[in-house]
Amino acid sequence: MSGEDTAVTDTQARPQESITDLLRRLVDDLINLVRSEVRLAGSELRHSAEAATGSIAAVALGLMLVSVAMFCLLGAAVAFLAQSVGIVWAALIVAAVAIGLGGLLIAWGVGRLKRIDLAPSRLAANLKRDVEMLKGD
Repeated sequence: MSGEDTAVTDTQARPQESITDLLRRLVDDLINLVRSEVRLAGSELRHSAEAATGSIAAVALGLMLVSVAMFCLLGAAVAFLAQSVGIVWAALIVAAVAIGLGGLLIAWGVGRLKRIDLAPSRLAANLKRDVEMLKGD
């Protein structure tokens, strides 16, 4: 048998894929691609949420300190300061200090939250790449 006969036999032995089979594979591949992109998006969002947890906790702690300080300090510190500056001035001083400390904690936590990128950037880049690949660019 010559080399030409072998090539013809190999081609005939291997069945050609039909258009239907190719389209089915394309749809399956696209479904798998979308599923993997959705998993990636979920992973990125979870990572961003985990990164934001500490900042959110700082904001919550700051808010809690401001509210607790308004009650606890106004009881103990006002009683102490009232002996030297009067009850009204004592209450104002204690409230100002509590609000200042709580405000600093809130500002610190909000500043950290602003630096966290919550958008799924890898997903966006992958989707852009996939669209370009499908367009054939």
